[in-house]
Amino acid sequence: MAKFVFLQDIGYPFLGPMSLAGVLRRHGHEVDALIGSKAEDFLPILTRETPQVVAFSTMTGGHHWALEIARAVKKQLPQVKTIMGGPHPTFTPDVILKDGLDIICRGEGDEAIARLANAIQANESYDQIPNLWVKKDNGEIIRNELGPLVADLDSLPNPWRDLYHRYPAVAYGHTQVFMAGRGCPFDCTFCFDHQLKEMYRGKGKFVRYRTPRSIVDEVKEVTAKIPTRSVYFNDDTLILNRKWVLEFAKLYGQEVGLPFTCLIRADLADEETIRSLAAANCRSVFFGIETGNETLRNGVLRKKVTNEQIAQTAKWLKQNRIRFRAYNILGLPGETLQDAFETVAINIRIRTDYPWASIFMPYPGTELAEVGKQMGILDPAFSSDDVLGTFHASSPLRIPHAREVENLHKLFQTAVLMPWTFPLIKRLVHLPPNPLFRLWFTIVYGYVYVRSENRGWWETLVFGLKNLKHLAPKVRVHHDEPEQAVVQGK
Repeated sequence: MAKFVFLQDIGYPFLGPMSLAGVLRRHGHEVDALIGSKAEDFLPILTRETPQVVAFSTMTGGHHWALEIARAVKKQLPQVKTIMGGPHPTFTPDVILKDGLDIICRGEGDEAIARLANAIQANESYDQIPNLWVKKDNGEIIRNELGPLVADLDSLPNPWRDLYHRYPAVAYGHTQVFMAGRGCPFDCTFCFDHQLKEMYRGKGKFVRYRTPRSIVDEVKEVTAKIPTRSVYFNDDTLILNRKWVLEFAKLYGQEVGLPFTCLIRADLADEETIRSLAAANCRSVFFGIETGNETLRNGVLRKKVTNEQIAQTAKWLKQNRIRFRAYNILGLPGETLQDAFETVAINIRIRTDYPWASIFMPYPGTELAEVGKQMGILDPAFSSDDVLGTFHASSPLRIPHAREVENLHKLFQTAVLMPWTFPLIKRLVHLPPNPLFRLWFTIVYGYVYVRSENRGWWETLVFGLKNLKHLAPKVRVHHDEPEQAVVQGK
């Protein structure tokens, strides 16, 4: 058998590695996970246990850490192969040129990782496996095309949750995460999904769901083994298929009944769907507002959701006693400070229970990042290597109200939860950014996180302390401004 070890620096049970672990185990291979912050946390164990492959599942921003660890692994254990999968190598495949990496996996990795493990076990070549880019010993890069999408999600093994067995608090937490489908049909310009759809054009149906029976059976199996207080469905939009969600909600309510959280879209919601979620014991939902200005939301972002749809969905949720988190973005290209205030105002209007806001990060490769460059407010040289953290609280855009946006971000949740403070906050945002605003944001954000995620205060505090560095990532800027530390939004 081949042995894979996933390395990560956040103490969280990610579905990606757990799903691939399930595939590897089905094919008879060994798999483990290690969590740490620096190479010294991993190298003694890797030296002792001698895996064939060390793997990283990486988002843009987190790739800096992964590359640093990969270089250290290759230096001490040159025989070990290193592979990076996830969003960053999918959309920035030239990362394979960096020292320390042997292989990257683009797109869905289920079939590719199984074939890679089987080839390593048999001591055979893996140069021609679809989805993999492979660096040869002479530096040559083999760039394979993407294979077809997995058509039948029910055919895949369930995520192997014992992957994090070394860390019981991570593996066996009171909230368990599941995913019922893959793919998003929408074309929001701040997201990579439109690019992923183009990459997979002609390679199968992009939006796919497991059967309701399959996902409910997995939830039952997991919660029978792990004491679980709540369930979180991490799908982009659980209610995308109305017939599917009505069948799922009925089945879940009858056979599971645990409180759960899911993501929805305001334009897809209707009264019957919301009522069925409530009957199944849905306690909270998350959905995107992005901005209170409809012209920005539907013209620049291509969200295609109206203010009235947002207000109506909020009304149905309130009537059915389902609390909701609303996602918002500040500092968008073309946004004025008044537009940003409109974003606060719509959240106040619909009485958002768990307001959430980030400052726009122009991830390279997205349409909105290109818009920023065309407008002359984003440096043409800005690249994925300039994203030093996955979330942020200061803007790399050259906008005249950057200071006000940063301050509004820190006070956004306060303004929504306590509307009487909003007139004062409109004045406070003109002050220089300062540690007091950041401290207050951290306190309020922690409160909203605990309430919306149905997690305990102690559990959240421990998680926050262990992952403190992720609360202050940085963004490298090219113009004449100093690097600024920023607070991670989510």
